[in-house]
Amino acid sequence: PEEAKALAAQMLGKLLITKQTGEAGRICNAVMVAQRMFPRKEYYLAVMMERAFG
Repeated sequence: PEEAKALAAQMLGKLLITKQTGEAGRICNAVMVAQRMFPRKEYYLAVMMERAFG
């Protein structure tokens, strides 16, 4: 928690450039810090149906 607070404080007042802001960027006026509620691992499953098998 303290590390997140310190990193968020460093972002304030800095120019933030992302895909959403474009190359012009925007000044960071606020940072929202939240506890991670989702697991770190992600699993993907792909199913392919082949018409030739009937």
